[in-house]
Amino acid sequence: MNNKTPTITIAICTYNRAHYLTLCLESLRDGIKKYPEIDVLVVDNNSCDTTSQVCSQFKEQGMPLRYVLEKKQGIAHGRNTAYMEATGYYVAYIDDDAKALVDYVDRLVATATKCDYDCFGGMYYAYFETKRPKWLPDGFGTKKNISEKREVIATGFLSAGNFICKREVLEKIGGFDTALGMFGTKVGYGEEDDVQHKMRVEGYQVAWDPKLGVDHVVAKRKLKLGWQIDYIYKQNRDIILNHNPYNSFAKVVREFIKIAFKYTPRYVLKFLREKEYYWQNLYIAVVGSYARVLGAYNNKNSFSE
Repeated sequence: MNNKTPTITIAICTYNRAHYLTLCLESLRDGIKKYPEIDVLVVDNNSCDTTSQVCSQFKEQGMPLRYVLEKKQGIAHGRNTAYMEATGYYVAYIDDDAKALVDYVDRLVATATKCDYDCFGGMYYAYFETKRPKWLPDGFGTKKNISEKREVIATGFLSAGNFICKREVLEKIGGFDTALGMFGTKVGYGEEDDVQHKMRVEGYQVAWDPKLGVDHVVAKRKLKLGWQIDYIYKQNRDIILNHNPYNSFAKVVREFIKIAFKYTPRYVLKFLREKEYYWQNLYIAVVGSYARVLGAYNNKNSFSE
């Protein structure tokens, strides 16, 4: 690239989150002002709130923003429309309920300019709408740092909430699998893991930049125990697995027996002994263990090593 700033389209796929979208666009507004190579594309996945009006307001205020309506429901449809409609050499996906850190745009441009990664991404940090309950772990909602330096990673996956890819690479691998991910209010995951798996198979580089960060909301619904168990189940159902340890009913039964007679007594003992191990933690440990196994048993994204 000869250290010339490449064109970048920042893509936000959204569905009925006008309030969060407003915060996201506000977080990007000042950062992109000095970069004429950057534009913003909002892909509306059939919202019935004020999403289109929010986009119109930011466009009227001078933001280089385009609004596209994608009527096919599903986040993967939205992501595919984003790269097809993008004008940038890179497509930088950011979640509609995320807020770019102050230096996000500068770091995005620096990495895209200095490095010739096919795909790269970075950190997201939790911010809470309400006070974090005492039983929720400190790191909940924050991505685990993959590496302390900017480099190509052979394992591990970037989050689609902070995910940048060459548009031509997405075109060559056929984009995102529309059977995966969110469908309106129906929760699903895995579309970004699947696309990175395809990239690696085809020999493309996936890279990590620990200094490229966004804040990501931990919504109130995620503080409910039901959501926590559902999340465990669906994460294990949709995750990319090189080897599925629970690919038969017999294996599931054996693991259920272990959970009941080996692991659960340990969790109970921990609850009785540790002051800061709350009953909610006990519930998630036990019920979540069953959810983890059931999710893996229903996983269709397993690949042999």
